[in-house]
Amino acid sequence: MLLVLASVNANAQFEKGTQYGNTFLSGLGIGYNGTDKFNFGFGGDYGYFIQDNWMLRGGAAYQHVDEYNAFKLNLGGRYYFKKCGVFTGLGLQYEHKGSEFNWFQFVPEVGYCFYLNHYISIEPSVYGDLCCNDWSNGSGFGLKVGVAVYW
Repeated sequence: MLLVLASVNANAQFEKGTQYGNTFLSGLGIGYNGTDKFNFGFGGDYGYFIQDNWMLRGGAAYQHVDEYNAFKLNLGGRYYFKKCGVFTGLGLQYEHKGSEFNWFQFVPEVGYCFYLNHYISIEPSVYGDLCCNDWSNGSGFGLKVGVAVYW
């Protein structure tokens, strides 16, 4: 499987002016932080390529975490390695979880674009939520899988 993924060339348009839409599932019960055992969520992103390979993006997500429901808003950027489909990103996120937690987090991300055609890709990625307010309880990492459209 890794050989197949490594041999597929990036086909999407990473040129300046390209737009991006993504829906994703996150957590998938694989994420972990100091207080939460199970989490599952979904969300969406919109992005715009301000330069070749450089995208600004923003989005919103819902996450069910143990007995809490979390709502997230984020802004960030991504860099796409055009020849192989790998991307890396960094964002700033606000998370409201229950009535007692309001966290600001840095969110690094590394992923891969597996292209189904010129415009549609499946994008698995690994992300971290690095909390500025409560490092031990508000930080964690997880897996996210999305379906993206480039136009």
